[in-house]
Amino acid sequence: METDYVIVLSNALIRAYWGLGEVEKRILWMILSRVKAYNAKKPNEKYDIIKTEDVYWLSYNEYAEFFGCNPSTAFIELKQAAETLHNRTIRFTEGEEVFITHWIHTRALWEKGGKIGISFSPRVIPHLCNLRKLFTQLPLGVSLSISSTYGWRLYDLLMIEKTSKYSIKMVTFPIEALMAMMDTPPSLRMYKNFKKFALFPAIKTIEETKAIQFLKGEGDISFKEYKPGKKVMGITFFYVIGETGYPIPSIEGFLDVLEKKKEEKKEEKRREMMKKVVKQADFARKRESEERV
Repeated sequence: METDYVIVLSNALIRAYWGLGEVEKRILWMILSRVKAYNAKKPNEKYDIIKTEDVYWLSYNEYAEFFGCNPSTAFIELKQAAETLHNRTIRFTEGEEVFITHWIHTRALWEKGGKIGISFSPRVIPHLCNLRKLFTQLPLGVSLSISSTYGWRLYDLLMIEKTSKYSIKMVTFPIEALMAMMDTPPSLRMYKNFKKFALFPAIKTIEETKAIQFLKGEGDISFKEYKPGKKVMGITFFYVIGETGYPIPSIEGFLDVLEKKKEEKKEEKRREMMKKVVKQADFARKRESEERV
């Protein structure tokens, strides 16, 4: 299994509510990263097409090699996860419509061949292949190296906003929406608990991969809280995709630069306006002079 493979998902699917377990997501991601390789073996088949009737296979040995575990352990994990994955639902929106469906349509087991197989549900397939816009590419190696479910989900969400490499990105999430998209249980829906047991660990596991660098604020916090009253209503992340190789600014330093740029733009607009006024005045004086002659 090549770690430089990528998974391509629609942004709507990434923002959906999943509830996947660790091994379940590993199965999906490893299979999705190989769709082009599977189709390359079929004559006259487009590389990025997924069909409901096609079963995609994952071997125990391949899984064991990738994650460094015993093949017998891999057999148990994959067999159990395939059973639970078959019952998992996903909730996502298309426009104003909300859909609740299953990730997979069929599961298969080939014990002699040492493999488990799945086919994808018809409602999910359009969000997995043949995408032309509003999609995100997730590197397989990075996604599967993040050691927590919360870290996975936050990483996926931040990658939606990916811009050019090394540029600083700023994105804000409403708290309740972020809690839901990160699949946090009811016990962590209080912001204090969410921050301590879900958000901080998620950021830590992402930073360990060095795939994303977070700007730091007061108290070495990797985000800025939006608190119009007593309650935190949203948080803003400031981050860079990849390793820059040079120091990145603090959140406060970055915001200061943004503020200066805004003031510079305002001043530039004011100067442009004054130039137009002067030009119009010169034109009016010239015309008045010509009329007198």
